[in-house]
Amino acid sequence: MMRDIPPGLVSHPAGQIVRLIQADTAPPLYYILLRGWVNVFGHGEVALRSLSALISSIVLVLFYPLALRILRHRASAAVAVMLLAASYMQVEHGREVRFYPLMALLAELALWLVLQAVERPARWRYAVIILVWALSLYTNNIMAFYLAGLGLAWLILPGARTLKGRIMDLAIVSIATALLYLPWLPTATAQARSLQGNFWARVPNRAVLLHTIVMLAGANEHALGPWQRRNTSLAVSLIFIAIFFALVRRETFRKAAALIAFGLLPVFMVYVYSHFRQSIFVDRSLIPTTIVLPLIVVMPLSWLYQTRGRWLLPGCAVLL
Repeated sequence: MMRDIPPGLVSHPAGQIVRLIQADTAPPLYYILLRGWVNVFGHGEVALRSLSALISSIVLVLFYPLALRILRHRASAAVAVMLLAASYMQVEHGREVRFYPLMALLAELALWLVLQAVERPARWRYAVIILVWALSLYTNNIMAFYLAGLGLAWLILPGARTLKGRIMDLAIVSIATALLYLPWLPTATAQARSLQGNFWARVPNRAVLLHTIVMLAGANEHALGPWQRRNTSLAVSLIFIAIFFALVRRETFRKAAALIAFGLLPVFMVYVYSHFRQSIFVDRSLIPTTIVLPLIVVMPLSWLYQTRGRWLLPGCAVLL
């Protein structure tokens, strides 16, 4: 049984989809893409689900070169890919007729492009970043939090570009993205107002926050077992130990800090926003973090591999 599909939405032309989606809580990009997809492959359940499955597969294929660029170590990159491939949220939402895999793909592309921009600035690269950022905002409103985190990561990442140059680049990209998003901004504002007191998401507590982080790191919610609270605490401890070791090493500090800004800071921003405004804390809407946490968790393993023996990395991989 398919979940969360606005009834008959993709049966309408693109212009009407834009009008109808205004009563929902999301921008229209995914549904316009799905409209084109079903025109080719039909309206059957397999056809509807296959778009998300394809996007999730692309995410996995592109993740290895991204992980290799960040981790600089093939075995560590392979372990990160393994963690992403087994990620519960990636697998679960990769078969739903919703925009979550597209969020993950756009986040992955955005991070990849920023990594290139801090090393080799180019006008065409900035144009592509602007396009990807704009498409992200037209996919889900939560992506605004991730773009804010990525903007901070842009300033932190190691690279040849000077800080002054990065600030100028970030300002230009942000302004251009805002201009492209401007036509949808009144609708997004109206959607935000309509959520006040009417959205189903409950205000999250600390236990929900920690449980969500564990899920975003790839854990299977059902595998936590009857001792969910204890297992969640253990998993969170392991995640933060990995973060600590990534931050204390000079070689990985800036990369780890940038990944935290992009992947974890938005989760806490949404958490705080949900306490002071309207709760929008929905774990699956935070799926871009599933691209980042495997990289942070694996980052200290490269050092273990080099200094403590090659058998430790596959051993840690099996344990993870």
